[in-house]
Amino acid sequence: MRSTGRGANRLFILRFLLGFVIGYFIYAISFLSCECLRKKQALSVKAIVHEFQHAYEKKITSSCLLMMTSIALISCISNFYYSQLWQSIVICSFCACLCAISYIDMHTMLIPNHCLIFLCILGIGFLFAPLACSWTQRFYGMFSISGFMILINMMQKDSFGGGDIKLMAVCGFYLGADCAILAMLMAVCGGGLYAIWLIYIKKIGLKAHIAFAPFLCTSLMIAIFIGEQLVSAYISLLI
Repeated sequence: MRSTGRGANRLFILRFLLGFVIGYFIYAISFLSCECLRKKQALSVKAIVHEFQHAYEKKITSSCLLMMTSIALISCISNFYYSQLWQSIVICSFCACLCAISYIDMHTMLIPNHCLIFLCILGIGFLFAPLACSWTQRFYGMFSISGFMILINMMQKDSFGGGDIKLMAVCGFYLGADCAILAMLMAVCGGGLYAIWLIYIKKIGLKAHIAFAPFLCTSLMIAIFIGEQLVSAYISLLI
């Protein structure tokens, strides 16, 4: 029992350190994506290689440390919830991409298409059991939230960005309607409270826009890990 405990502790530390290192690479690519968006340039492999070649010259910022720590924790949590290695890798990679999208949208108010394409590729792992949900759930998840966001945009222009709509369509398809709806509700509550606070301290006006993807991505990650439990608890309260 003692050796098993030590082995589990070593594995936890190893996964944390590995996630910490991977988090740096995710941050570097996210930072480079922001620079390319500001300069209206395409993200290229050459630019990525150049960024990593000069990585030692740059200081680790608070944003970088937050990204590294977040992905390290996600790596450990994914191993706790999903025992099989391939499941853990799928979940961790998917969440890491959501972290990158959050950072980019926070700094540019845009979600690059290459991030969404990469998210689509990573999401293929959700098509296989036990991560899979029914196809009915997938199509409801894909169109329910994204369709609702489009409808809101028709009534109030630019309420949601096109990247946010595409993000929820992709994640809704892979995660299913229950997780998509739960994530949207949490994101609206979180984003709404944050906007109210910014208005209260007079940092933004009533008609200002805020980056919504960080709230969506955080809520989606919560839904991935404990979405079913939260939905079940809510239903039990109603019953």
